[in-house]
Amino acid sequence: MVSNSRHPELFTDENSLVLLIDFQERFIPVLHKNDETVKNIKLLLSGANIYTLPIIVTEQVPEKLGSTISDFKEYLHGAKFFYKKTMSCCGQVGFLEELKNRNIKRIAVCGIEAHVCVLQTSLDLIHNGFQVHLACDAVTTRVPYNKEIAIGKMKSAGVIISSVETLLFEMAYMAGTEEFKKLQQLFKS
Repeated sequence: MVSNSRHPELFTDENSLVLLIDFQERFIPVLHKNDETVKNIKLLLSGANIYTLPIIVTEQVPEKLGSTISDFKEYLHGAKFFYKKTMSCCGQVGFLEELKNRNIKRIAVCGIEAHVCVLQTSLDLIHNGFQVHLACDAVTTRVPYNKEIAIGKMKSAGVIISSVETLLFEMAYMAGTEEFKKLQQLFKS
């Protein structure tokens, strides 16, 4: 018999959301390990679609920095977009209200830049009572050591440090389900 009692820091599909921060066209040429990060974000978004998690996408001043890269478009049907000028997504009017209206408790964060918008958003989300899971392999920046510093700071503030595969298999929980089979296919391809 399976126990229903689970550790509260596991990422489940209940009251959870994926937040993709500012992965826009003009940033692409200067990002560290860009191809690897894009691949991992695609995996996370695919998993969110399998488990029907809502997705929020932010774009920082898109009229100057471009739109979210086209690589992600097929995964973002039904995603809610927020256009912002603040570094923290929480500073954008309506953002926190959207999370609260959806009764979101847990947020998987990915995107750029680790030490700017990802860091400030994650800390503000923690401050506003949300559980934040950082998909470290789906976050990047221009300068690698800035990512390391940001991860350390987020961890010390209570952000749960994770990876895409860890987050997806925490949602899976039980083998043999249709969702689990689809998830397995993601990692085989």
